[in-house]
Amino acid sequence: MDIPQIDVLGIKLAAIDLEIASNAIAEWLNSGNSSRYVCVTDVHCIMQGSRRRDVKDAYRNAAMCVPDGMPLTWVGRLRGYRTMNRVYGPDLMLSLLRISATSGFTNFFLGGAEGVADDLAAKMTEKFPGLEVVGTYCPPWRPLTELENNLRRGAGMAGYADGFIGSLLLPIVYPHGLTRSLQMGLGMGVLLLNGFGYGLLLWRHRAQRRLP
Repeated sequence: MDIPQIDVLGIKLAAIDLEIASNAIAEWLNSGNSSRYVCVTDVHCIMQGSRRRDVKDAYRNAAMCVPDGMPLTWVGRLRGYRTMNRVYGPDLMLSLLRISATSGFTNFFLGGAEGVADDLAAKMTEKFPGLEVVGTYCPPWRPLTELENNLRRGAGMAGYADGFIGSLLLPIVYPHGLTRSLQMGLGMGVLLLNGFGYGLLLWRHRAQRRLP
């Protein structure tokens, strides 16, 4: 699909509306031959891109930057794209989820405060029967530690289908190959070790009480 674009301070903005944006993304998903990302872009995004090269590069490398703001839409209309209209981020999400529920596309919810992505996934699967959500993740509002990056990489393309605990923490606590008999043996070992430790503390306590 050929997408008309306008240049706004060095950033290519798609001169389209919500329906065309949704159909274009669905077409890319159906092709399945490459990874792409779409930026929902407003005036603040454009200004940040004019100040920071890394931000501008992120927009330039996007498959599409949609106009999330009427000022950008007015610029496009003044340049001759009369049907250009605002592509509001939440509206685009709902449109794509509606398409996904009937087309079999999988979805992953990323971002927000702890628990927000899980709540959103629950509400959207209720709103759109047949919607497949393969995972959620709410990263902390800070740079990730080396351990967190390793855990994130360990999830791979499978994402967090069972949530952060089920996908990452449980495999550490219960690694592959940990049989029931081995678990019972380890449990007995922990009990014996605890009993020995408490017994030693009790013996020392009683010995100190006998001292004159």
